[in-house]
Amino acid sequence: METVQELKPVELSRIAQINKTTLNRILQKEQDQLSVINNRIRGISPELVEEILKEKHPHLYNSSIILTNTTTGGVGKTSATISLAYSARRITSRKTPIILIDADSQSSLTTQLTKEVGEYALIDYFEGKVSIKDLIKPVSGTDNIYLIPSNLNNIYLDKALAKPSAIKSSMKKLFDDIFENFKNEGSEKVKIFVDFPPQLSSIFSSAVLGIAQYSNEITKVLAIPLRADNFGVRGAEITISEVDELLETFSIPKNAINITTFFSSLDRRVKTTADIFKMVMTNPELSKYLNPTAIRYSSELTKTSFRNETIYTRLEKSGVSDDYTDLLLSILGYQLEA
Repeated sequence: METVQELKPVELSRIAQINKTTLNRILQKEQDQLSVINNRIRGISPELVEEILKEKHPHLYNSSIILTNTTTGGVGKTSATISLAYSARRITSRKTPIILIDADSQSSLTTQLTKEVGEYALIDYFEGKVSIKDLIKPVSGTDNIYLIPSNLNNIYLDKALAKPSAIKSSMKKLFDDIFENFKNEGSEKVKIFVDFPPQLSSIFSSAVLGIAQYSNEITKVLAIPLRADNFGVRGAEITISEVDELLETFSIPKNAINITTFFSSLDRRVKTTADIFKMVMTNPELSKYLNPTAIRYSSELTKTSFRNETIYTRLEKSGVSDDYTDLLLSILGYQLEA
């Protein structure tokens, strides 16, 4: 996978809500944190971006675990997971590890990042065949981004996590081991992004219960991509309902995790889009979770996976990269003012 592009001054001005004159004064004092080509600033280091944003929004830099799932396939779930993680790299110091976990036996996330399935997968960890150090692999060409890959053997995850005790504890132990692994390497903060099969699997249930057991010092979010059609809406409804029931079954308060839904490819030119949007807004269960940031439609979005690219190259001028940056900030608790 390619190196993550740094934020440009116009992007930082927008998300930090600092006018260009003030930002230029800041940047003039931080020349060693800038990428300059032909006397033009082409990028700002993630370290400086974090320093600027952290002053007013320190909660952005808590450790975080973001789960991405819905029961409907084809909604851009895997693309969203990768885009959110790479957005995090652009605004977070490279000293902070970012870990992507592929829990889907289809291995779409794995093959998009590495072009091949993993030698080991989650099933090997849960069966005690590999340690966390053996499982985590650096993503080539990136700064401190790691992958827990998948392969076809992950199809047996539901069998491995069949008992309620295993469902409650397995992913929590995995997350604990990840935090401990990087703490031993000097990293106090870690950001984790998890992609799942589009179903209510045991591994997904385990992850939901896992993050629900952490204190609010860790940002814990279930992000549900929402396609603008009846199937997408129904998938989001089912996912939310099942998560509520799961938490109730294990006597965990519903507010133990944050849930947000977001339109993952919203094309306002399509007539039915307005009808679906109205349907969601008038649905009391969905509307309260709907994120104000929608990912706009781009015909190029699906091509990024085939070309092993990120949204920050091919879609740089489409606005999709801005959408994912805004969505990440919102998920982490910072809603940009209009």
